[in-house]
Amino acid sequence: MTAIRRGFGITGTVAHDVIAQVAAAAEAAGYTSFWINDIPGGDGPSALAAAASSTSTITLVSGVLGLSRRSAEDIVLALRSNDLPLERFWLGIGTGGGPGGPGRVRAALPALRAHLGPDVPIFVAATGPRIRTLAAREADGVLLNWPVPTSAQEARTFITDTAHAAGRSAPRVAAYLRCALSPQADAAADHEADAHAGSGMYADILARHGSSPRASILRGPDRASLQAQLTAFDGILDEPVVRAITVDEDAAQILELLHTCAPSAAAPTA
Repeated sequence: MTAIRRGFGITGTVAHDVIAQVAAAAEAAGYTSFWINDIPGGDGPSALAAAASSTSTITLVSGVLGLSRRSAEDIVLALRSNDLPLERFWLGIGTGGGPGGPGRVRAALPALRAHLGPDVPIFVAATGPRIRTLAAREADGVLLNWPVPTSAQEARTFITDTAHAAGRSAPRVAAYLRCALSPQADAAADHEADAHAGSGMYADILARHGSSPRASILRGPDRASLQAQLTAFDGILDEPVVRAITVDEDAAQILELLHTCAPSAAAPTA
C-alpha cells in the first residue's frame, strides 16, 4: 500500500517557539512536509530555521518567497544565513505583486539553481495560465492555491500535458488545502476567504467549478469529517498541504487541527 503524502502549512507570523513545537509534532504525526509562507511581519526563512531546529526528517518548504520582495540573490543569502538543511528543503517561489511576474520567475529559476544545485527542488506558485505554463515547462513542482477537487484535476491535467509537450516529465503538484475546525474557526475561515475573494483571481476559477473561496475551505468538527474531505484530493495531488486556519496562532489550536488532519491513523486527536 502506498504511503500517504501530506504536508502541513502555517503562516510565517507564528511565534518561533510555537513553530518549533508544531514542526516536531507534524514530523511525529506522519506529515511528509512542513510549509511556511513569507509575508510582511513573518520572515519565512527564519521561521523555517525554527522548524529545522526541532526536526530531523520532515521536508521543509518555503511556501512561497515572492520575487517582487526578494531577488534570487536575496533568497540564497537568506537560506544560507539561516543555515537551512538543503538536503531536506524545497524552495517555493512566486511572482509576488505587480507586473512582470512570469518574467521574474523565468529569470530567477536558473540563478537559483546555479546557487543551490540540482538537488533542491524549486516549486512555483501558479494560478494564471501564463505562470502555470512556465512552471510546467521549467519548475520541479507547482503549488496550487484555493483548489477544489475538480479545479485541482483540471490544473493537474494542464500541467502534465504542457510538460509532456515540452519534452519533460511532469513536475510534482502540491496545493494548499485550507482546513478549519468547526464551529470555533468558522469566522476566521470566512475572514480569510473573503480577503482572497476580493482579488477575483481565485474566486473566478472557483466559480467555474461551482464553488467559492468560502466553500473551498475544508471544515468539520472532527477527524472523520475533515479526513473525508482531504481524501477527495488523493490521486490528484502529489503533496496535499493542510493549510491551518485557527482563531489564534497559539500552539494548542494549531496542534488540535494538525492531529485532526494527520495522515497517520495513530495520530492523537487532542
